[in-house]
Amino acid sequence: VHQLVQGIYYSQFAPGTAPASFAEAWSEVTAALRQLAEVARAVPALRLAVGMELYHWFYFKWHQGTVPLARVDVDSLELSAELLWGSLLSSGCVLEEVEPLHGTRGGNDVSKDNTCHHIDGSSSSNNDSSRCQSVDNSSNSNNSSNGNSNSSNKSHLCSVLHHFMQQGCHYRWLQVVLIEAELGIELSTGFDVRLAAKVLRETSRHFAAMMQHPYCSGRPWMTPHDMNFNEEHFPSPGPVWPREAFPLVPWLEANFETFHRELEELRAQPGVFERLRQLERNAEAQDHARETDWTIVELADTREEEPWKQSSCRHLPRTCELLRSRPEYGERHRGSFLKACAFGLAAFGLFATAPCYSSAHKQTGDNVFWRFASYNSQAVSNT
Repeated sequence: VHQLVQGIYYSQFAPGTAPASFAEAWSEVTAALRQLAEVARAVPALRLAVGMELYHWFYFKWHQGTVPLARVDVDSLELSAELLWGSLLSSGCVLEEVEPLHGTRGGNDVSKDNTCHHIDGSSSSNNDSSRCQSVDNSSNSNNSSNGNSNSSNKSHLCSVLHHFMQQGCHYRWLQVVLIEAELGIELSTGFDVRLAAKVLRETSRHFAAMMQHPYCSGRPWMTPHDMNFNEEHFPSPGPVWPREAFPLVPWLEANFETFHRELEELRAQPGVFERLRQLERNAEAQDHARETDWTIVELADTREEEPWKQSSCRHLPRTCELLRSRPEYGERHRGSFLKACAFGLAAFGLFATAPCYSSAHKQTGDNVFWRFASYNSQAVSNT
C-alpha cells in the first residue's frame, strides 16, 4: 500500500513530464487514500496499512499544497484511528472488551467483527464480541484450577507474548494510542472542548487497557506521551545515550570537519541544493506542515536501483567515500541524507525508533538548520 501511494506521488515528477505542482501531486494521493479507506472498512487485512498511510500522509491539513499554519487534519486522523482500532480487533490484539474511539462524528464502524480472536491465536464466530474475552478468561481460569506448574504458566505467557508480537500488536496498540492522544490535543486547541474531553477519556481508557498486556505491563509508562519504541531495543527512551553504546558515533565525530566542509561548499553554490533535491525527491521526509520546512538531498538509499546517488556524491565526494567505507552499508538497507530544516518546523507526532546518526549541525543566517543524517531502514520512522 505504501509503495502504491508513493508511486502515485512520484508519478507526478516522472522524467520527461512537465513538473507537477505539489497541489496536483497531493490531489492524486488524497483520492487514492480515500478510495483505499473505503475498501479497508470491508477488508480487515487492509486496515493497518491504510490507517498508517492516512497518518503518514495526512497528519496535517493541506490547502492547495501549502498550509500557513500547522493544523492537524482531524478528519483524516479520526479515520486513521478508526481503521487502526479495527485492525487491533481483527488481529486478536484486544484482551478485553474496550470501547473504540472512532465514530465520534458518526459513520461506519469497522469494529463490528463477528469473529472472536483469542490471545492464543485461535478464533471463533460469535455475534457478542464481549464473549471473546470470556473464552480466554475461562481458559486461564481452568489452567489455574488445574494447578498447572510454574513451567506451564511460563509456557502460556510465552505463547501469549509470541502471538502478541507475531500479530504486530505492540506496534498497533502504541500507534492507536498515539494518534488518539494527538487528536485529543488538537481538538482541545481548537476549542472543541466537549469532543476533546470525550476523545481524551477514551485515549486514557485505551492506554490503561494496553498497559494490562504482559508486553507493556512492565514498562514505566504513566501517560500516552511516555511511550517510546526506543525502549524495545535501546538503552533508554533517548534521545541522549552513552556514546559507547553506538560505535558509529565516534566515527561521525572524527569526520565532522569533512562533512561540514563539503556541506559549506555545496551551500556556497546558489540553487544546487534545490536542484539535487528535485533530482531525488523523497516523500518519506515530508511528514510536516510546509513542504519547505524540511527538505533533503539524498546521498544513498540501498533499497533503490541507484544505491549511491552520483549526482549528489559528485558534490560531496569525500562524504560519500567515507560512508561507503562503513560496514553498516553491507547489512540490510541503509540510507544517508542532507537535511535542511527550518526553525519552528511542525513535524508530526511519532515514536522514535532506530536512531538517525547526525553530524554537521549548522545554524545559518537564513533561518535554516542543516543536518547530515544516516539511518537504519529497520526504523519505523526517522527520529
